[in-house]
Amino acid sequence: MQLEMPELSYELDGEFFFGSSTPFLVTDVDYGGASATTNDTIAPRADGMLFGRDFVAGPEMTFSVAVVPEYPIFGNGVEATDLWGQFKARWRADKVRATPGATSFLRMSRNGRIRRVYGRTRKCVPQPEFSSNGWWLGTATFQAMDDYFYSDEERTNSVTIVPPTAGGYLVPPDDPWTSIGVSYEPGVIHVAGTDPAWMTFMIRGPIMRPVIEVVGHWAIGLNVTLFEGEWIGIDSRPWQRGVRSSAGIDLGGALLPGSPVLSAVKLDPGSYEVVLRGTSAAGTASMTAAWRETYSVI
Repeated sequence: MQLEMPELSYELDGEFFFGSSTPFLVTDVDYGGASATTNDTIAPRADGMLFGRDFVAGPEMTFSVAVVPEYPIFGNGVEATDLWGQFKARWRADKVRATPGATSFLRMSRNGRIRRVYGRTRKCVPQPEFSSNGWWLGTATFQAMDDYFYSDEERTNSVTIVPPTAGGYLVPPDDPWTSIGVSYEPGVIHVAGTDPAWMTFMIRGPIMRPVIEVVGHWAIGLNVTLFEGEWIGIDSRPWQRGVRSSAGIDLGGALLPGSPVLSAVKLDPGSYEVVLRGTSAAGTASMTAAWRETYSVI
């Protein structure tokens, strides 16, 4: 569970606070604008433009920071200099930048609610000419991975698979599954926010050839067998995208034909029925769906 945050405060990677109620005051924030990569072309032998598919990058956010020690506010600047050193060291985010594909998350408190963005810290530029007055000024930038803000709380919903007492098939008879009872238990998820939410799923065994279906939209199937205590995670989030087993094996190649690509595993705001299908002799297999509400503005 995340800690509560004072209004107009920030937290980097769950460990470094700045902004309100800290020596690192944020005097201004520029959330930036996301640039678009277009595939526009001039119409051949005609007036006008032909528009292709556009892709939107993440914006670069810029924080203006005043490093002001609590006591004394005015002095020789030694304490403020040391504090700026602490800020810069945290902003360097050594563990994240040393790992290809890794991202930081930045939590932001606004209007009594907390949103988060994912990306990487970038420039950290001081203006030390004010150190003789006992404070430092500087700017720090954060490159967001995409053009969205996410809810701080992750929503979850779980369903189980329970074979019918009579056994038998609930799938087409030409499906190469066994006759150990194939069934499902429906669940309903409610996606809030203003934009599509990236979905993640965890399937826990024992189950053979599990299928997660969002009724009326898409179904994800896996050609795998999970035993008791084993699980598979399906993650569509751009910063964690992949299909991985509890043994740490990449199982992207196990997706069944007809499954959507992971970049399409997202849901618009609304209510959906989600079911787990497959073969489970024990009847204890389960699936948990998780998502964060997605917003265009903070």
